[in-house]
Amino acid sequence: MSMVLDCTAEQQKFRLTPVDLVESEGTEALLRCEIHNAAGLVQWTKDGFALGFAQSIPGYPRYSVLADSGQGIYNLRIVNVTLEDDAEYQCQVGPYMHHTLIRAKAKLTVIGKCHYHHGEPALFASNFRWPTFYENSVSLFFVRRWYLGKFYSFLDYNMTTTGK
Repeated sequence: MSMVLDCTAEQQKFRLTPVDLVESEGTEALLRCEIHNAAGLVQWTKDGFALGFAQSIPGYPRYSVLADSGQGIYNLRIVNVTLEDDAEYQCQVGPYMHHTLIRAKAKLTVIGKCHYHHGEPALFASNFRWPTFYENSVSLFFVRRWYLGKFYSFLDYNMTTTGK
C-alpha cells in the first residue's frame, strides 16, 4: 500500500501593501505593510538600498519600523520628513522554506518649502507645474523641480481677483 501526502501550506502574502504618499516637509510619513502568514524576514528598502531588519535603522535616526510580528505588521515610520526622504520605498519579505520572496513598493513624495531671496540665484531648474483649480480664484500647483540630479516636489499657488 502506498500513500501520497499532499502537504501544501499557504504562501506568505500581503494583507496590506504600502501606497504612494505625498507629505509636507516636517510632517510624519507612515508607509504601511501587513503580511498574512509571514515566514521570511521583513525589511524595507529606500531607492533600492536595504535599511535592514531591525526596528531602529542605523544611520537613519528619523526612521523606525513599527512592528508587531504576531500580527504581521511592519510599518515604516519617518518623522520630520525632509526632501532627502523623497524616494521609492519597498517592503520586502524574504523567502523561507517553501515561501517565496514577496515585495511591494510605494513612492513617498515630499512637498518642500520653496524660499527665494531677491538677488540670489535660483536654486532650482526645470520647473514642471500641474494646475489644480479651487474655488475663490486660488490655483494650486503641484511642482516638480530638478536640482543637483534629483527631483523635488512642493505646492505653489496663484491668487487672482475676478472683480466680484
